[in-house]
This record gives sequence, C-alpha cells and structure tokens, in this order.
Amino acid sequence: MTLGRQRGGRRAQTVPVPVMPDIFPSSIEESLQDWLKQRSQPDSPESPQPAEGICECCRQPDCPHFEALASTIRKLEGDTRLAAEIGQSLLHKHEAHALESTRIKQDLERQILQETAADLEAANARCTHLTTELRARTMEVDKLRIFKFMVRQADIREENLRAKLEDAKQELAVSRKAELTLESKHKKFMAKYGMYVFLFWS
Repeated sequence: MTLGRQRGGRRAQTVPVPVMPDIFPSSIEESLQDWLKQRSQPDSPESPQPAEGICECCRQPDCPHFEALASTIRKLEGDTRLAAEIGQSLLHKHEAHALESTRIKQDLERQILQETAADLEAANARCTHLTTELRARTMEVDKLRIFKFMVRQADIREENLRAKLEDAKQELAVSRKAELTLESKHKKFMAKYGMYVFLFWS
C-alpha cells in the first residue's frame, strides 16, 4: 500500500509540464518570427498549422495554446494589414498634401514676385515723378534766388537814387538860397547905384 502510493506519487511528480512560464514568451516570439519568415515566402499558407501535429511553441502534440497563438497571429495579421492600408492611405495623403503645399508655395512665390515687381515699378515711377518735381522746384528756387537778387539790387539802386535826390534837393536849396541872396544884393545895388548904371549904359 505504501509502495503503491509512493509509486503513484512518483508518477505524479514525473508528469511532463507542457509549457514553462519562463520559456513561454520566448517560444511565442520564436514562433512569430518563424511564421513571419513563412509569410514572407509566396507559397506560405494563410494561417499557421502544426507541422505533423507538433506545436511550434512547445514542441508538444495537441498544444492547448496553439489556437490562442493562431488567433493572436491572425489578429496581428489583420492589424498589420489594416496598419499597412492606413499607412498607405496616410502616405498618399501626405504626398497629396506635399504636392498641394508645393503648389501653394509656388503660387505664393509667384504672387509675391508679381506684387514685388509691381511695387518696384510703382516705386520707380514715383521716384521718376519726384525727380522731375524736384528739378522743377529747384528751377523755381533758382528763379526766386535770381529774382530776390534783382530785387535787392533794385532796392540798392533805389536807395542810391533817393540819396542822390536828397543831395540834389540840398544843392537846389543851397542854389535857391544863393540866388535869393544875389537877388537881394542886386536889388540893393540897383537901388543904390541904379541911376549911375543907367547913365553909364546910356
């Protein structure tokens, strides 16, 4: 009875464990890598199947984890395909946006160039107009300077003429005074010696 229990206990202890927790993740990773390698070949099947009834993760027949692994791989395959489609769509959108951005940039550069050219032409025309106006104003200023100089010369000439007129008036006054003096002397002389002068000339 004791031997039977011991043998039974030994049998219970020697039952093989299908999956060890410490090697299960690495076995799944290896299986995924093998499956990806098989998927890269053109003749690979759609979903992994156990080769000759042996599971690739634990090398055991009838592995209970194979269906979960296959479901996970199928889900990953679908997610990968969806991600590829999304990535391709995003790539197309990015390319379209890049082309649109390039077109908009070229249009903006062309518009800026045209506006700059128009501004330069307007500025050139404005500079030409201002140059012409400046020359005209410069000529007017020169004319005003000449006119001012002529007016100044005329004022000087007028002052000189006024001074000469005053001198002439003074000389005329002196001459008039001298004439009156001579006339008075002549009258006195004639009154005193008029008879003798008359007799002398007669």
